[in-house]
Amino acid sequence: ESGGEGRNFQFARRLVLFDLPWDPNVVEQRIGRLDRINRKDPVEIVYFRPAAGFGAEIADLYGALGIFEEPLGGLDRALGHVVEKIHNALDGSGGNLNVNAIVQETHEARARVTQAVYHNLHRGRYRPEMADGILSRVPQDLEQRTASVVLEACRQFRFEMEPKDGVARWYLEFGSHATIESLFGVPPGSRYLGTFDRAEAVEKEGLDFFATGHPLVEAILTELADGTRGRVALQEIPGAGFEGVGVLVVEKDGPEFRLSAWDLKGTERPRWVELVTDPPGPVREIPGAGWDVPNWSERVRTLLGKLEFAGEIVAISGVRFTK
Repeated sequence: ESGGEGRNFQFARRLVLFDLPWDPNVVEQRIGRLDRINRKDPVEIVYFRPAAGFGAEIADLYGALGIFEEPLGGLDRALGHVVEKIHNALDGSGGNLNVNAIVQETHEARARVTQAVYHNLHRGRYRPEMADGILSRVPQDLEQRTASVVLEACRQFRFEMEPKDGVARWYLEFGSHATIESLFGVPPGSRYLGTFDRAEAVEKEGLDFFATGHPLVEAILTELADGTRGRVALQEIPGAGFEGVGVLVVEKDGPEFRLSAWDLKGTERPRWVELVTDPPGPVREIPGAGWDVPNWSERVRTLLGKLEFAGEIVAISGVRFTK
């Protein structure tokens, strides 16, 4: 398991798996400790195949999926259901895997992903004059924003979190005290030692780079975008220089997001958006029991019933400003 702790063995040419984990992502992680970027020699993988039983079915499944033959690459999202199928087989069917059905389902999922990718790539292919427009949409502080979102989500999910020496380094674990039961592609017990800083990740190859594409980052963003968490909030903005109460609405119209703020009388307050996105000081999260605005629910429902939005409302926050 030392290969799963961020240590690299790119100098080695053979990996011997004395055990065969029942999670294909763990197997891929072990192989990945040897199969590093710029490696030219192939990695020889040796594993012991049980003669019969559930272990033999696991070996058959991994072989059919091609885990020992090629990197998972973009397949890891399509593999999100494999661990669940393995656990379900143990819990419900006495340890019988329907290998052919799982492989067929995985290949179909991968085909859908590949088809969607190529469809979008060829629909509007890249041209050199598009470069400035593309780069202008990447925030200069993207790494800091990613760290802010991921660390706050881990805190609210009650992950085990520990800052480490180095630039933006963290140890993050989906531990037993987590308040969330599952994350897509990240099994409970998963542990990561990494950094949110690109330069640090390049210099220290053994560290995970917490950015788009990393399984934990992708899982958290997917949970926040598709799940029910993070859709509603109550927050207080101290130091605003005035007192006011209203709502902040987040709309999604195609690929674009829009923010608008309104007081409870239905007057739009553009300045409030700036104060929420760039607050003058620390923002206070207010639990529902502590939100003492009279008739809050009724007033918000009445307000939203009068307003019209071009896009889909994906999140809403109650905001209270204090001097």
